Parts: sequence; structure tokens; C-alpha cells
Amino acid sequence: MQLLLHVARYRMSTPDILASQSFFADGGMNAVKNVTRRLLKAEFIGSASLYGRLRYYHLMPKSAAILGLHERAGKWLTEDAKIRAYSCLKFCCDVNKPRKKLTAQEFRTSFASLTRPGERLNYFISTANGQSRLGYMRTDYSPPQYYPQVGS
Repeated sequence: MQLLLHVARYRMSTPDILASQSFFADGGMNAVKNVTRRLLKAEFIGSASLYGRLRYYHLMPKSAAILGLHERAGKWLTEDAKIRAYSCLKFCCDVNKPRKKLTAQEFRTSFASLTRPGERLNYFISTANGQSRLGYMRTDYSPPQYYPQVGS
């Protein structure tokens, strides 16, 4: 279930990012391969090409429904959505001090006064020296490079 929640939060994940998560701390890449193989077979997650030979995992309709998410969450990503999601995933999870991307519900609940209709909710929480900070992610990219950079 933790893997599905992680993929839902970031809209995708990759094998290397999954292996670095606390819920795979003891098993590493072998555990990731075993669990993702079972979830793929049961159609809880799907897999698609990210770039080159790298693949990413995304939710399927079955798991989106179980998690109570909009049906859109159970579909593969467009190229632009892939770039935004991968940038967010790398920015938040591929660092020494991970940042937590806030879901739309978490943001609306915790920061109701900051919510604006139609706004893309790309907020995260980072913690340093016992202090939590709210940050906003913006992905800058321009074809044909497709090498995203994320800033806050």
C-alpha cells in the first residue's frame, strides 16, 4: 500500500527512487522488482517509458479507485505531465534530505487561505534544523532538450 500511496503522491516513480524509500529499506532493488512485478501483474500499477531505457510506474484505474482518487490518476501521463512529475519526484525524493510533496487535499486542509481556484498545487514541505518550510516547485523546460530542472 505504501508504494501505491507514494506513486499517487508523485504521480509516478522509478525503480531507483522506490529502492531509496524507507518502505524498501531492507530489501533494496530486489524487493522493488518483486513487488512491482506482482503489482504490474495484478494491474494495480502500469509501466511506461520515461526516456531512454528508463521506465516509470504509474497508477492504474483499479488502484486509483481503491485510493479514492479521481479516475485521471489511473491513467498514464502525457509528455508534459511526465516532465513535471519526474522533476517533482527527483526534487523531492532523490536528495539527502527528502522533501514531501503535498497532495491537493493536504494543501487545502493545511493552507486553506493560500488556495486559489485553478492553481497548480506543486507545494512541498522541507524540514531543516527542526523547522518546517513550505515551498513551491516550478518546472522549467523547453523542447527539444526535455531535461527538466526544478526550482523552489
